[in-house]
Amino acid sequence: CIRMIKNGTVDTFAGMCGTPGYLDGPAKSAKFKSPYSLNMVSGVMYVADTSNHCIRTISNGKVGTLTGECGTPGKSNGILSKAGFNHPKGVAVDENGRIFVAEPDRFRIRAILP
Repeated sequence: CIRMIKNGTVDTFAGMCGTPGYLDGPAKSAKFKSPYSLNMVSGVMYVADTSNHCIRTISNGKVGTLTGECGTPGKSNGILSKAGFNHPKGVAVDENGRIFVAEPDRFRIRAILP
């Protein structure tokens, strides 16, 4: 799960702590499997969901899948619905809206263009 610290208190921001898996939907009902890295830009949080092999988003209280065949490692480039990742461990967004994903197991940085 993804936790946050607010006003000196730790709370769950998204995911069901202690229940790994893959499930999009309301933030606190969603499931992640090794969320490794995150980056917040313009109210959207981008999450490298490492063991699910995909990039997820959290926005307006909901978790969604941006790209990757969640649950299946892949390596293909292409449109968001067809791209595949293998253990993405880093995610960053630049000022132009490009999303960069680190795949250290494959020794590469991938780009998702707006």
